[in-house]
Amino acid sequence: MSTDSRTIQLMDTTLRDGEQTQGVSFTPTEKVNIAKFLLNSLRVDRIEVASARVSHGEKEAVTNINEWAKQEGFDGCVEVLGFVITPKALIGFWKQVVV
Repeated sequence: MSTDSRTIQLMDTTLRDGEQTQGVSFTPTEKVNIAKFLLNSLRVDRIEVASARVSHGEKEAVTNINEWAKQEGFDGCVEVLGFVITPKALIGFWKQVVV
C-alpha cells in the first residue's frame, strides 16, 4: 500500500451555464456574490463560470468575478469556459460587443 498523500480538489460548476435549472437564472450581481461565497466562505478550490461571450450579462459577470478574484488572491481559482468558434461567428459576436 502506498503512503503517498493525495489531495482532492473541489470544483463548483453552479455558474457554468446560463440557467442553473429550468426557470432559474441569476443576475450578474448574484453571480458575483455566489462566486465570492463559493471561494471565500465555502473554500471551494475552483469555480467554473460561463463563457463571457454568451451575452452581455455573462460578460459582465465573468469580468466582475475575475476582477474580484484577482484582488482577493483567487485569480487562479476561476475557470472561464471557452468554445471553438468559426471566424464568421466570431466576427458576428465582435460586432455585438463593440456596438
